[in-house]
Amino acid sequence: AQPLANATASVTAFHNWYDDIRTTELTNGGLPIQLRNGIRGRSWGLEAWGTVQLTESWRVSLGGTRLWKDFEVKPGRSDLANLAALGDDPKWQIKAGTQIDVGGDVQLTLNARWIGAIVTAPRIPSHVEASGRLAWAATDRIELFVAGRNLLQATHLESNDLNQGQRPQRSIVAGSRLRF
Repeated sequence: AQPLANATASVTAFHNWYDDIRTTELTNGGLPIQLRNGIRGRSWGLEAWGTVQLTESWRVSLGGTRLWKDFEVKPGRSDLANLAALGDDPKWQIKAGTQIDVGGDVQLTLNARWIGAIVTAPRIPSHVEASGRLAWAATDRIELFVAGRNLLQATHLESNDLNQGQRPQRSIVAGSRLRF
């Protein structure tokens, strides 16, 4: 929607049904252990986003998501992995950003995000992170930039899968982009 000439908004509701999600099951009353499809369930939620052009050179945005999940092992089935195939997700995520045309073909983008806690063991607390990008359009075809990600913490967990999960790390990069 565009409720004002300088503002846009978007709201999305979703509902997904799943059947035949992977389970780890004993067979024939014992071994061998086999991968089967014994989990079913659903997820649903909302996403809402808005952007306002405050001035000709300054735009701000805010958005968030809320996720619900309900899964179970089907009757007569088992899952030795205790629903681990489903992973875990934060229930809430909120993101805010701003983009400013500083002048002289220079653009500054700043973003912050809050990610809710993951409550299953091992618990991952909620966290806030920020990123930014400063770019200069040297010509219509050449852009030079410096950008940073995960600027508030040297590293943090985003997954409670300690064996497979990655730890995003603070990074600052400089680069160029050529359009042709």
